Amino acid sequence: MASKAYRIIPVAGVRESNHRAIVFLEADDDKWVNAFHEFSKIQKAAKQKEYHDVSTRFDYWIDGNTHNLWFHGWSDPKYRNCFVFKWKRGGVNQRFYGFLCHPRASDLKFVACVLATYATKSAHNTDEAILDRINSLRVDNAVADATHAMFAQRN
Repeated sequence: MASKAYRIIPVAGVRESNHRAIVFLEADDDKWVNAFHEFSKIQKAAKQKEYHDVSTRFDYWIDGNTHNLWFHGWSDPKYRNCFVFKWKRGGVNQRFYGFLCHPRASDLKFVACVLATYATKSAHNTDEAILDRINSLRVDNAVADATHAMFAQRN
């Protein structure tokens, strides 16, 4: 069975930093990897407030800040590399789920957040199936290769 082809897409319009970056994972043959598609819709829509809310959260994280109402990881060791960005649209909780990694072997202080999945959330606890899927992407060799290749170009 052939492995899936994944691509890493930088987020246009967010701050650049020598310490952190946010990118999207994309795959034509994996419908579960849909965060970039949703972000593109937000960028193109006439909903400037929503785009501002999302991009402000991205910039705030890139600057090294914490804000659990906007983004966070998990303390459970099983999900310690998972990460989420949060906002609301029309009173409905919106989420971009991804994982944190160190894609530059020469700079382990540099952290990238690779966003893969978009979902809405209505329950208090996050669906662990989403986090399990994020973890499976995080350790997928094709995803790791694409991520390392992206950041090797940006050194």
